[in-house]
Amino acid sequence: MFTRRQFFKIGAGGTTLLLLDRVGGSVRTACAAIPGGTLDPLVVDKYVTPMLVPPAMPRAGKITLHGGRFIDYYEIAVRQFSQQILPPPHPATTVWGYGPKVAQGEPRIFNAPSLTIEADHERPIWNPEFFGNMIMVNGNTWPFLAVKQRRYRFRFLNGCQSRFLILDFNRIRGVEVWMIGNEGGFLDSPVNLTATNGNRLLMAPAERADLIVDFGRVPKGRHILANVGPDEPFGGGAPVVDFAPADWASTGQIMAFDVMHTPGCDHSTPPRCLLLPPAPPLPPEDVTRSLVLSEVMSEDFPDAPVAAMLGRRKEDGEVELLPWEADVTENPRVDDTEVWELHNLTADAHPIHIHETVFEVVNRQALDIDASPEGKLPQLVGAPRPPEPWETGYKDTVIAYPGEVTRIRAQFATAGQYVWHCHILEHEDNEMMRPYRIGRVQRGQPT
Repeated sequence: MFTRRQFFKIGAGGTTLLLLDRVGGSVRTACAAIPGGTLDPLVVDKYVTPMLVPPAMPRAGKITLHGGRFIDYYEIAVRQFSQQILPPPHPATTVWGYGPKVAQGEPRIFNAPSLTIEADHERPIWNPEFFGNMIMVNGNTWPFLAVKQRRYRFRFLNGCQSRFLILDFNRIRGVEVWMIGNEGGFLDSPVNLTATNGNRLLMAPAERADLIVDFGRVPKGRHILANVGPDEPFGGGAPVVDFAPADWASTGQIMAFDVMHTPGCDHSTPPRCLLLPPAPPLPPEDVTRSLVLSEVMSEDFPDAPVAAMLGRRKEDGEVELLPWEADVTENPRVDDTEVWELHNLTADAHPIHIHETVFEVVNRQALDIDASPEGKLPQLVGAPRPPEPWETGYKDTVIAYPGEVTRIRAQFATAGQYVWHCHILEHEDNEMMRPYRIGRVQRGQPT
């Protein structure tokens, strides 16, 4: 029998042929990689395409409110079009992208920084995670960006389907990297990732990072932003020690910075001198909810989930896993503050995203999964550990590590029905998403 991670490795270089043969009550398998199923990343030239920096969405116009105030008005459309994702001479790719339907004196640009590609109808219905073999930034594979020897502010978003990135700036000699914000705004104070985290930053799918990258002491020339995250599901830990880093010839490279010699001084404020506006602390919690992240495993194959699910601990202490269509079970009152305890009973980390609110990361604590009774939540082990320095302030996506409970505190201010889910695309599309409601049922809402 082969495992899910072995399946990913076998299929990395092409289409994977999986043959099944049921004999009695058991299943025999044969697995082989068929060359030519995907484009070899080594034949795609790197750093030949300038990185597109998309403009802001242009306005369609302005609307006048009572009292003479104006608000911006937008008309946004979605289109299918061809875009040169791969560098020439490779053909263009058919993508979907958003852009302005009406633009007021601005170019009508449709682009796909985070594209959706049509899947073949003969592909499997569900693959637990998808890992491609190329890295795309702002709509192009392995672009470059020309920068001066000065400070730049970048906003990073991990738009991968399943891949946890570990951005590695260590190949940019002399660089200094500071993080000042995340999904919900500014951090409590700037964090020097170069000094405190080895010039690296872990980013789960959907996480965002507001970084100041100082190229002031970087030598002139081309420098590579690397990725040392795994080419497989992420379960925590450190590269080399706990997992093999991404393949350096392909997914181990993100993009290039072409540093130009720049005379003169950089008059921008050094990050260490920034005074960030503090995020007001949330009120004490009114309710604490114990929630569950789990997987339904195959009866035929080891380490092969058939669905990823969310659930809760019931009043009798039993774990209840719930499908998407089940009744709402998380129903905060308007303006209540709650602590959600996310118990991850799976073998992998999950980026949990809650719509229509931001939250504080409270802490994390280990679970004794091996000693837990069937159908019950595991006992806590050891003392809680605080959030990482770059997890302060408000967030809307948090990494729930395997074998741990991750606690978050949120205030629910806007009545309505929303969702919370894992942001690994294949998980949220196969049951790892649940509705939740703030306040009473409103007209037209499902119950």
